[in-house]
Parts: sequence; structure tokens; C-alpha cells
Amino acid sequence: MVSRDEIINKAHKLDFADIGFTTADPFESQRKILKKREAEYAWTAAIGRDLMAGTDPKNELPEARTIIVLLELYFSKSYPRNLEPFFGRCYLDDDRVTQDGMAVRLKAFRSFLSETG
Repeated sequence: MVSRDEIINKAHKLDFADIGFTTADPFESQRKILKKREAEYAWTAAIGRDLMAGTDPKNELPEARTIIVLLELYFSKSYPRNLEPFFGRCYLDDDRVTQDGMAVRLKAFRSFLSETG
């Protein structure tokens, strides 16, 4: 079984800015927010999205115990200010656009986790 430190080191070797861990317990604070704003999000049910179900990670992965969050640094490059009104900065550095390898790094990270248990 791989250690937490090994997971952190792998994330950094793959050039992720940071990594965090949390439990796979239900997100009670999000449930409360959704309940308060039920009317605002009613349209999601109409298109088949169950936001309340999304507040419990075990609805997607029943065996989950831990959630690993990888952070990508979107602002590592500088863009000309004159372009900012026309394109969002995150969009300018989005892997779907730049194809600079974030998808490849995510796949490598998932493979590492699978291979090391």
C-alpha cells in the first residue's frame, strides 16, 4: 500500500501545484446550502441532475474512503492584458485548449494510484 507521502511526492513530480486529502463523508455543508437554495436549483432536476445526490461521494464510489484533490496552477504564465477582456485567464490555460499535458498527468496519477493500491 502506498503512503500518503508517496502520493504527495508523485503529485509534485507530475507538476501539480498542491494536493489535499479529505474523507469521503457526505458534504453536509453543501446539503444545507442546496436546501436553502432549492428554488434556485430546481431547474437541475428538470434536466436529470440530482445535486443532492452529489453531496455524498459514496453515491458515485461506494467503497471510497478518501478524496484526493489535485491543484493546478492556472496562472503560471502571463498573458497580454489586452487579451483578458476577450478570454478568461483560466480558459487560456485550459488543457482542452492548450493541450499541454494536464490530461496526461492526471492519467499518470490515476495509474500510479491503481498500481500501488
